[in-house]
Amino acid sequence: LASELREASQEMPVPATSASDGWGDLGDGLTELQLVWLTRALSPKPVRRWSPSPAVDEAFDARWSGFVQLIVEAYFVRRMAWYSIERLRLEQVASQGFADHPAVAAERCRLVFETLNSTAPQFPSR
Repeated sequence: LASELREASQEMPVPATSASDGWGDLGDGLTELQLVWLTRALSPKPVRRWSPSPAVDEAFDARWSGFVQLIVEAYFVRRMAWYSIERLRLEQVASQGFADHPAVAAERCRLVFETLNSTAPQFPSR
């Protein structure tokens, strides 16, 4: 796994992860939490928030809206339950200048799909 991570970081650079630069997650789950709110905001189902302030800031929205929008469109328009991880990583490179490791991108993709599936189910549960 360590060698795969080294190869992936050489292939697609990963951003610095410090709390001061606002890019890194540092394992606190803030990125994932904001992805849930961004998913809710970009889905066609109405979102009702009690707070007058936005759930995600403009910088996060600019960096992640393309990633989330691809998945939302796949879910609602194309009725897909998955999306190509490589395409999502290319979107990350285009909008952020880096791409997550494929496992991280896949987990974030799964999180967006699960958020959509729990708020607007389209596929039968087993």
